[in-house]
Amino acid sequence: MRNSEHPAYHNVPRKFRRYHSLLANLEKPLRDDGFNYDAESLWASQQMTMLSNLEDPAPPQTPDATQLQTESTRLEPELFRRMGDTLKFLRVHVPDHEYLPPYFLYYRLWHDCYGEPVRPLTPADLEPLTEAPEPVIATAIYGVIYDRINAAQLAFVEMDPSPQKNLTPLLVFVSGLLYAAGYFERHQTLPVHTFDDGLLEAARESLEAAVDFTNEPRTIAEARKHPIENLPESQRLLFMATYHVSIAQSPAVYEWLHRWYYLRDLTSMLFAMGVRSLNDPYAKNLIQPWLQDLGHLNDWLPVEAQPYLRDFFNTD
Repeated sequence: MRNSEHPAYHNVPRKFRRYHSLLANLEKPLRDDGFNYDAESLWASQQMTMLSNLEDPAPPQTPDATQLQTESTRLEPELFRRMGDTLKFLRVHVPDHEYLPPYFLYYRLWHDCYGEPVRPLTPADLEPLTEAPEPVIATAIYGVIYDRINAAQLAFVEMDPSPQKNLTPLLVFVSGLLYAAGYFERHQTLPVHTFDDGLLEAARESLEAAVDFTNEPRTIAEARKHPIENLPESQRLLFMATYHVSIAQSPAVYEWLHRWYYLRDLTSMLFAMGVRSLNDPYAKNLIQPWLQDLGHLNDWLPVEAQPYLRDFFNTD
């Protein structure tokens, strides 16, 4: 994202204009699903008009910088809350709407810089855009043809008994882990991803986020409070971690996942995280219990998944 489109470089009136565009572009699904659209649109329009008048008053008046700052400070928390609530509503009702990803990204970035002073733009930030290069779409992930990974992922979805398909991210991750373990056992070296597509950085950042998530006291408490049948605590933590990173990503990873086709990149990333985790020092405490107890893997995971997992272990 260019700095000129980043919320850290936007004042509150500019953030209002972004929220107003969200309401305008998603009006139909918001109305169709019972959102109080008219009241929300009226509130946003009234505040935008008031701030615009302070920014650019009619002649012969001059802008009142103090009043604009006061009103902006007063309105920003409410605007931030309302935009978050609207996006949550849309995530529930139309999670795959084509217009949503840029707004989710904007809100995530705003969350990270909330409360900071507005950053100044440089002349280079305002130069016309050059045509963006086409994204590199890898045909193989660490040497495994993507179609094989995708076929396994689709099978995992079908056999996943949970309504939210919570087990599928874990199964894709473990597929990558077992592939790396089997490859290393036979070749004494790890597989390599040869495409310059940003996958390695996304997998690294997400694996670190998964480890951080499992180290949080509330995650550990939740794993102990709600045991999952047949899964020891360490395996429950990995189950929770893979599901967490499949739905909650950093802004950089979120932007990468939406560069072309979200589900393909998410599947690739989960598999790559599993491959990377085999010898990643940061993930050692999370992964070692799995590696030590691979003999019990058949006791923990669905019977239908086992042929796919064995196939990845034996893949060169």
